[in-house]
Amino acid sequence: MKKSLILVLVLVILIVGAIIFMLNCGNDNEIGDLPDGFTMFGGSVNVNGIVLSNAPTPLLQEGEFGDVLMLPIVAIAEELGYEIDVDVESETILVGDLFRLRFDVGEVYLIATSLWGFLETSPVLVSDIAFVPHSFFMWLGQNVRVHDNVIEIRTYSVSEFDWLTLNVAFATEEILRNYETYTEFIEFDEIGYLKILISSNLPVTDFRWIEIGHSDGDEFYFYAANELYNAGNISSDNPFVVTWVEWGTLPHRGISFVDSRGDVRYFVLRMNNAGYPEDPRDMYILQEFTPGAVW
Repeated sequence: MKKSLILVLVLVILIVGAIIFMLNCGNDNEIGDLPDGFTMFGGSVNVNGIVLSNAPTPLLQEGEFGDVLMLPIVAIAEELGYEIDVDVESETILVGDLFRLRFDVGEVYLIATSLWGFLETSPVLVSDIAFVPHSFFMWLGQNVRVHDNVIEIRTYSVSEFDWLTLNVAFATEEILRNYETYTEFIEFDEIGYLKILISSNLPVTDFRWIEIGHSDGDEFYFYAANELYNAGNISSDNPFVVTWVEWGTLPHRGISFVDSRGDVRYFVLRMNNAGYPEDPRDMYILQEFTPGAVW
């Protein structure tokens, strides 16, 4: 009888010990105590239509001009197909052979071109999890949008969310033959200009081709500097065709329009920084921004 009780007690102790051990080990994606100035975002992350249910919870970091959305870089970048190397000792993050970030620098280094790009704040380690400001994923050629407590990340030239898709493509003669009508604006006609086509799966109104300005101070943001052309209404059957010339490392042209919900939306046009895709439709990216909002 005594032996049985002893065996039972031993089993109980072992089970309790195992439970305590498992609780202490926890989940690699669990976040412990937050540093000052950080709060939980509380929403989910959706990458190209896939919900990252096991990803660390995004954070909000207090900033001088509002909260900055901080995203777990490893989970998201791996879902996008990138190799990630987080080196805590050297305080660096390598994203494939494309980008390098540092935990103490609010910039991103473009390895192939030896150029620096702006981030609104530095990457951070919280509970041994690397977080970066959401604008970094724009450098990766992604569109980032937050709505209904969901962070949506979409790839390349398609700005597709639950109801609107914008497409950007080279306006080749072969592509233009697919349309009976389109609205065209010739801004540049000298040697070196490019011609692109922008279409929307849903009709949008007050579609404008705009000059993009950016801040000169410590905080970086875009704004709509000048209207260059008003194309009126565009759709999948009546796209917008424009000539433009790329110069510098910062976007200098973009679009604005009123969508089917009555919202005014703004996008900058930029080259795809993530190399040179085989599909020419992926050479350009339309990235949404709020005028005056710090990146």
